[in-house]
Amino acid sequence: MSESDKADIVERLREYARWAEYLRLRNTLNDAIAEIERLRALPSRDAVLEEAARVAERAHLVPPDGGSPTENERAVAEAAAAAIRALKKDTDNG
Repeated sequence: MSESDKADIVERLREYARWAEYLRLRNTLNDAIAEIERLRALPSRDAVLEEAARVAERAHLVPPDGGSPTENERAVAEAAAAAIRALKKDTDNG
């Protein structure tokens, strides 16, 4: 193999290495963009807390014994919802 052939092979390998690095960086960038989009799609903390409060508020509608909710069960559900909403207010204030 001539020196010229060897130089051509080395140059091709360098070019392949540059393309491999470009593709690796491009994949990394695409992964980062996908992660940012995933994070943007997540609901806000306030929305999550409000939904949790709504679920807690309705928890007394499905009492463990299968009967009608008692005043105690209703009070516990309301207290849980209020506590969750208080978390939201705490973060709003500071």
